[in-house]
Amino acid sequence: MKWTDIPASVVLAAADICDGHTIFKPEAFLEVGVPQELVDRCTNIYESDFSNPKYTISGPDGKPVNQMRGVYGLDALSSMIRDFGLPAEVKFGRGSQAYVWRDALRAHLAQTAEN
Repeated sequence: MKWTDIPASVVLAAADICDGHTIFKPEAFLEVGVPQELVDRCTNIYESDFSNPKYTISGPDGKPVNQMRGVYGLDALSSMIRDFGLPAEVKFGRGSQAYVWRDALRAHLAQTAEN
């Protein structure tokens, strides 16, 4: 299953929660209508790198954790961009990258809806 297999409204709802920094519980994507199969495809175990604060994962209490299972928003957006075959403009900074990819998805899906 790909992002292109689900309604545009669900793709956009999923994209809208992605900020480029957060590892979400898989349930967050199920709640906006993403099918389990696609959520499973995007769910991974992420490991902290304690040598660099930018790559140290914090748990819900704000304390560092060794690893976290979930859907990293930037990976989900990258998967959407790939599935739709959109140009993956590269930006410096995870938040900026997420913003550009969300906009590309919105523009593409809006154009598709018009045709």
